[in-house]
Amino acid sequence: MPGPWRPLRAGEMTVEFAYTFLGHRGQGVMAAGMGGLLSVAARRGARTVYTYVRPDNVPSLRGCAKVGFTLERAVSTSFRLGFHRVRAEPIDPAVAAQWGEATAPRG
Repeated sequence: MPGPWRPLRAGEMTVEFAYTFLGHRGQGVMAAGMGGLLSVAARRGARTVYTYVRPDNVPSLRGCAKVGFTLERAVSTSFRLGFHRVRAEPIDPAVAAQWGEATAPRG
């Protein structure tokens, strides 16, 4: 994949483009689906699986955290003068806090 997505090595896979329809949100569907994909990836030899989620997509972040994903790096996208730019950025304290808040147990 072009952009900041690093080339995958042996034992690595990426899962992307999951979507839960409105009527099924909040029922654990995303976590169950991602968990199933991770099981398939493991059976096919993956030791590491990556996914990319926007930081403002709290339900997806929660679903990913629930099945074991952790924060590795931040990816930002921008559009300017008709060009799409994607950059990988190190995790700064604000991004780490955002992840922690989004994935914290509900009170």
